[in-house]
Amino acid sequence: MSENLFNPNQTARIPTHEVPKFLSEKFDSSPTTPAPVAAGSSAEEHDSFGATRWNPVEAAKSYGSEEQERGGSQRDHSEEYDDAASASAHTLTSGAAVERDRDPSRSVGARFLQVVLAVMFPLLVLIGAVRLVATPWFAWAIYNRPGFPADQFGFTNEERLTYGNYGVDYLSNSAGQEYLGGLVDASGNPLFLNTEVSHMVDVKNVLLPVFFGGLGLFILAVLIMFAIRSVAPGGVRRGLFAGSLITLVLIAGLATAALVNWSAFFTGVHQLFFKDGTWTFNYSDTLIRLYPPQFWVDAGIGVGAIVLLTCLITLIATWPTRRRREHDKRVAQLKLETTS
Repeated sequence: MSENLFNPNQTARIPTHEVPKFLSEKFDSSPTTPAPVAAGSSAEEHDSFGATRWNPVEAAKSYGSEEQERGGSQRDHSEEYDDAASASAHTLTSGAAVERDRDPSRSVGARFLQVVLAVMFPLLVLIGAVRLVATPWFAWAIYNRPGFPADQFGFTNEERLTYGNYGVDYLSNSAGQEYLGGLVDASGNPLFLNTEVSHMVDVKNVLLPVFFGGLGLFILAVLIMFAIRSVAPGGVRRGLFAGSLITLVLIAGLATAALVNWSAFFTGVHQLFFKDGTWTFNYSDTLIRLYPPQFWVDAGIGVGAIVLLTCLITLIATWPTRRRREHDKRVAQLKLETTS
């Protein structure tokens, strides 16, 4: 045994049962085939010596799956947040809708009444202006204004004023046509021709229903304003403000038509209400001597001035300032809290 150990020409033979196990495995020349990595296994694996090796393919797969899980979790949280935000917005919207439904000032009925009031306003203002012009005091103002043309057939200013007031009064009283047909001049002759009296009857048949209709509209407008005020604070002001704007637009159109061609405008108005041939007279007839063309020009200016002044006052009184809007909101909220 000792000779074999120290003889350089001989190869030492160590019994395999005496070789340590780890050396036997390390120097084993037989090839080893690494076991395939199963799907879903860890990116770390062990070699034949027990050492840990890093598998880049499995690491990429593992990283991708972790990112997917993390992204899915983030999407879940984002979806939950979006759902919560949508639910909150829906709740707020539903609450606002409920408040609108409960608020009578925003009801269809309240808004409809405001529209009706705005549409009625131009009619009321125009009828009122015509009624103010068709009065003796306005005739007096026209006859006595500087520059008004004198009667070329002999009526004095006092006679014009006296006879002219008869015609103006007839348009708004309940008297029959004899009220004008029975008038005579200083010579005892009838003051008006039958055709003139007939035309004044036609004018009365147009204006008198308009005046009574205007009175009815005024009463209805007052009732509507009370109804709006009871349910919609500030609704009356909004209706009158809108009506003033509508009136200004209408009066601007009428004024433009009158200024462009007064003769055509005057003729068109008469053709609208009277039959042809019943409203044209000679310059020597009493109606033309009492109410010459300049009289109607002044009357038209008077109507326009009254309408314009009324609209301006209404606009100033109903202008939707910030203080007024905030006041309306406070009153509406108080009413809503009181009724709820």
